[in-house]
Amino acid sequence: MASFAGSLVLAGCAIAIPDLPLHGERALGAGGTFEYPSYGDPEGVVRAIRQASADIGAVAEGISGLNEVDPERLAVGGVSLGGCLTIQALADHPDLFRAGVSIVGTARWARLIATSSLTPDIRDDLARLGIGEQELEAIYRPIEPTERADRIHHLLMFAGEQDPIVPIECVMETWERLEHETNRLQVIRGGGHSLPLDQIAVPLLGHLRRTGMTV
Repeated sequence: MASFAGSLVLAGCAIAIPDLPLHGERALGAGGTFEYPSYGDPEGVVRAIRQASADIGAVAEGISGLNEVDPERLAVGGVSLGGCLTIQALADHPDLFRAGVSIVGTARWARLIATSSLTPDIRDDLARLGIGEQELEAIYRPIEPTERADRIHHLLMFAGEQDPIVPIECVMETWERLEHETNRLQVIRGGGHSLPLDQIAVPLLGHLRRTGMTV
């Protein structure tokens, strides 16, 4: 994440980068390879999402208590799962953040698991449990940010037109449920899951300026 954080640091922002669930060290099994931690437990990822959002809220509250930090100028942002959790955090903690930036993220958790090229093992596990897309929607509905879309404001969403991991259809399903006065969507034509920094830096910094995060 250093390449994304670097531009923001140069713009005068202070950055905290948490380790996310299902990524990095938290995703490694005993053999040192990726291991989905909730086989046989369809609610397991829901609990992980709840915990991650609570972690983000706790970090923001801790930062806002520092003397050198203006608690009115906190933003949250991320890429991929971090982008999904950005939208989640805005819905869960609407009074904490002035703005949010979701890069190739979505609020449609069940739809993402059902369509992402990254989750066939989760889909296979759910199928063995007799859980299809409709059942999955019911499991994830209590935490779906779009169920509380009225709490989500000043969000900039980036989408890659050719993204197989967070398909643009998932991003558009989120966008359609948001108000379009303070929230914005930027689609990178021909873009995949790893969007070039030079295509997102200018609109990202412009969004932070519009919301009073930078000068």
